[in-house]
Amino acid sequence: IVNIDGLDAQVGWAWDGKYHFYLKLAAITPRQIRLALVLSGVSLTDIDNSLGSLPEPTKSLALISWEYAVAFEINDPLVESVGLMLGMTSVQIDQLWIAAAAL
Repeated sequence: IVNIDGLDAQVGWAWDGKYHFYLKLAAITPRQIRLALVLSGVSLTDIDNSLGSLPEPTKSLALISWEYAVAFEINDPLVESVGLMLGMTSVQIDQLWIAAAAL
């Protein structure tokens, strides 16, 4: 049990039940994430190269998700992994997500 008395918990934060607090942001569409990435200077080729560099079967699973998902969740491990491979911090990923939700 972790005592969180005294922490400044704010609306919009969630606990993953194991290790992390994370911003609970709404799911976004494939269109929104692609537009936000391009507008932030990340090319779709960069995404394809990042996904292509993953080991199997993670690579195939990631490519299927990237191509066929109807929505993306911020707490999906794939989002964090690809963000890190693109050199993004968790704060930058959150900011990208917020921007994408507005598109």
